[in-house]
Amino acid sequence: MLPSSYYPIDLFDCEKMDWQVVGGAVEGARSLAADTPDRLPLGRGGLWKCEMSSVFLETPEEYSAWRAIRASLRNGVGRIVVPMLRRPWFAQPGPSAPVPHSDDSTFDDGSGYMGLAIAAELVAHAAHAATTIRAKVAGAEPFIGAEPFTIVHPNARERLYEVSGITEATPIDGGFVYSLEINPPLREAAVGGTVIDFDTPRCAMRLTDSNGMNYEEEIVSFPSVSFIEDLRALMGDDA
Repeated sequence: MLPSSYYPIDLFDCEKMDWQVVGGAVEGARSLAADTPDRLPLGRGGLWKCEMSSVFLETPEEYSAWRAIRASLRNGVGRIVVPMLRRPWFAQPGPSAPVPHSDDSTFDDGSGYMGLAIAAELVAHAAHAATTIRAKVAGAEPFIGAEPFTIVHPNARERLYEVSGITEATPIDGGFVYSLEINPPLREAAVGGTVIDFDTPRCAMRLTDSNGMNYEEEIVSFPSVSFIEDLRALMGDDA
């Protein structure tokens, strides 16, 4: 399986960052035949695309990190995990509350898991390509829709989704059990108890353009870069 780099979102400032699910042809300087939506199996939906405009490079640390990431991506062959920059529409942390085990039991002292600021997990199995999931969420303000989240699948790895609708919200101690409509459809089946990460939404991606991280050798540079969701792990083309 291809190793992943991680894009240091806190190191690089940019003028604009845009995330969207693209459902039409993906345009770029090189062919993305393996990633174009018309090649996707039924139910996969569109692809996440992230475009960063005018990334600010000035310090030796910034230039070195940029060059290291560019080298690791090997002209688009490598994979990179790209996090979203936190926005107001993210799930908002609420009163801290422990999340019990999937069978509703807690540890001997009555406590539960306290790892993520927003603790969430699937409460039922969700099939591949599912567009609705049931999730237990604690430590968050009530959802209103559009909240992004990540599930780290065994094979598909880090996959980004967003809440496109809320069909049920049942209050529980410290949170809610939700029935959530999601977009895109689930990239891989997931069992009950699978962790859902609303704190650090991120996605396994690759360069849209093989030359996408080139820049001019100046005192200050402002390169732009575009990433597209990497589907090789989903299509059996992952070495």
